[in-house]
Amino acid sequence: MPSDFRFDDESVPLHIRRDECIRQLVNALKLCRQRGLAMCDAEAAYYTAKAEAVYDLKESRMPATLIALVIKGVKSVVGKLRDFHAAEVEYKNAQEAVNVYKLVLRSFEAEIEREWNQAKRM
Repeated sequence: MPSDFRFDDESVPLHIRRDECIRQLVNALKLCRQRGLAMCDAEAAYYTAKAEAVYDLKESRMPATLIALVIKGVKSVVGKLRDFHAAEVEYKNAQEAVNVYKLVLRSFEAEIEREWNQAKRM
């Protein structure tokens, strides 16, 4: 995906900019799916680490009322929670990229429609 492609570059024909937008939208959708699956894996790893830590704390005879407080500071759990939130941010970012490409594509399609209507009048 060319990172230097500019959709507002009017020296590039409109249909080429539209086609590039569609191509990048398809890539963004694939990336969104991949990041969504990565987020699911990170969430599962977090809940697994949390459950293991709760079990270990329970086995060490820690009172249940303290486990809920202590679990938030267990390094293995905190690391997995951070990984989950990072994956969630990446997923939401990919979702937003998809939405941006959709808006740009709608703009191109509206512009193409205007050009066709003007051409019909001539």
